[in-house]
Amino acid sequence: MRSRLDTATAMLMAAVTALALGPRSAAAHPPIGDVTAYEMKTLASYRCLDADANRPLVTRPIQLWSCNGWPNQRWRFIPLGNPPNGNYLIISKETLDNSLVCLDAQMQSISGNGTKIQLYPCRDGNTDGFAANQVWYNWYANGRQRWVNAHSRRCLDADTNTLNIPNVPTKIQLWDCLNASNQDWRP
Repeated sequence: MRSRLDTATAMLMAAVTALALGPRSAAAHPPIGDVTAYEMKTLASYRCLDADANRPLVTRPIQLWSCNGWPNQRWRFIPLGNPPNGNYLIISKETLDNSLVCLDAQMQSISGNGTKIQLYPCRDGNTDGFAANQVWYNWYANGRQRWVNAHSRRCLDADTNTLNIPNVPTKIQLWDCLNASNQDWRP
């Protein structure tokens, strides 16, 4: 009897875990909630999302740069809500005095296209306890994987003006969501 109870408990726990994690698609995103830090590449250039290492960590601009495996190009995807609600923090592998720094849309210009993306200490707010300009959701449609800012409902976008110029950083910004490869992100 004890072994049947243990088996039933294990099956129930597996089912609850599967429901909490939800369905996964290998093409949709890296393992969300995993503590591993991943590179994020745009399909437009296959360069990596990069926090400019030549700038101070707080308000450090985000850009595209040649992939090099450094911590400033490694990102963790942390699900929000209990159970998870589809929103995430995207956290840099780098830390500030052992505090987390988040991918952040600059609030001063968040209402329009071209909003600057930067690193900023993760802050309290109204969306699952975090500031909405630091909350993102993954939108997978038409074969494209986009990261959308919860506050502006605009997509993480690599500026096409400097996208394929070698050794020139490409600005990362918020832009209206398009069916374009400069807004398509893969691990």
